[in-house]
Amino acid sequence: MMMRTAYFIKLIVLFTIFFPNYLCCQHLSKFDYLFRYDWSVNINWGVTNFFGDLDNNWNTGFFNKNKTAYGIIISKSFGSVISFGGQFLTGRLTGAKITDKNNNPVNLYFETIFIEYNMNTSLNLNNLFYPDKNQNKVNIYAILGLGFIDFRSKLYDIPTDAEIRNFGYDGKKATTESIVPFGIRLTYLLDDKFNICIETTSRRVNTDKLDVTIGNDNSDYYNYTSLGLIFIIEELYKKDPLDKILKQREQRRKEIEEKLKEKREIRLKRKK
Repeated sequence: MMMRTAYFIKLIVLFTIFFPNYLCCQHLSKFDYLFRYDWSVNINWGVTNFFGDLDNNWNTGFFNKNKTAYGIIISKSFGSVISFGGQFLTGRLTGAKITDKNNNPVNLYFETIFIEYNMNTSLNLNNLFYPDKNQNKVNIYAILGLGFIDFRSKLYDIPTDAEIRNFGYDGKKATTESIVPFGIRLTYLLDDKFNICIETTSRRVNTDKLDVTIGNDNSDYYNYTSLGLIFIIEELYKKDPLDKILKQREQRRKEIEEKLKEKREIRLKRKK
């Protein structure tokens, strides 16, 4: 059941990312209101931070505590408040623990590579609480989503760097678990085509396996803080001459029907 749901979410994310290209080649005038306007593409890069059983890193270096990730978000706005999007994210996670809470030696660290895909909803808090204001240069968004993570993790001994165990390497397929992303995005409007954004989102992972250490029944968490460039697509596709011709024919048909209707009414009056 988990795998079927994961494949379903993947298909939705891919649909969200590639469907705009399909629309460019279609004549779907009746869907213009839903699909033609107010799309955006967010390309982002940032750092990850893990919270779980192995999260008190032994090395204070920034890139020893925080690994990097990058991704893309395709979104469609419906009005000035709400938008829906699909996100693809890939990167690395790490964490370590020297001692436990009783100061007993642990000396473990892990490394994870992952691919995440999710569907999410964003709420523009500025427009939600201050709808009468004109367009703001700076906007704050609340983000909530649902998705899946495919990951491969390895657990190591710190003194020897020897691998102890792993998840996702036994077979060809990675380990798949569900996630719930939630967070905040801050955007700054550069012009009518581009925004820059800073985003921080946490992910609740429905497993304790991400750090290859099952210490309790709690879920693991990781955070992704990123800097992104948002390309605003006000009109996804242009109408071509064929659409114009079809509209003219439809208008002409309606005019002819109106004239025939008037003539019928006149004939009926004369008969009376």
